[in-house]
Amino acid sequence: VLLSVLLSVLLSGLLRACFGLASGLLRACFRVASGLLPGCFRVASGLLRVASNRYGNGLELIDAAVG
Repeated sequence: VLLSVLLSVLLSGLLRACFGLASGLLRACFRVASGLLPGCFRVASGLLRVASNRYGNGLELIDAAVG
């Protein structure tokens, strides 16, 4: 009986540790992603601005992208 209780406590501790580690990793990934996303949008909008300045307006840009 004591051994089964000890095993269940050990297993629940391991599960709790794994879940804690996984949630910590997820939180860190979300933090990194939320930090990177604004930078990516800034870069993309800058590239679009450069492209729209180069090609005049959006329609010409779309034509150039498609053609």
